[in-house]
Amino acid sequence: MDYGVISVSLIPCTQNCKYQNEGLCTLAQAQPAAVQAVPNEACLNFTPRPSNQHGDGLADIAHPDQV
Repeated sequence: MDYGVISVSLIPCTQNCKYQNEGLCTLAQAQPAAVQAVPNEACLNFTPRPSNQHGDGLADIAHPDQV
């Protein structure tokens, strides 16, 4: 029986990274050396979000005073 990979880690992330989605890191495992990661002070596997993938992955929620 194949259960697949289930991620149980909840790593908060606010980077503009291709693996950031809704405020969490979705990277399932460390990247191979051939991948173009650009490590920074917050993440060793930071990979810039492609220019065609806009936003930060966080939901757009209006401030109550602006509704």
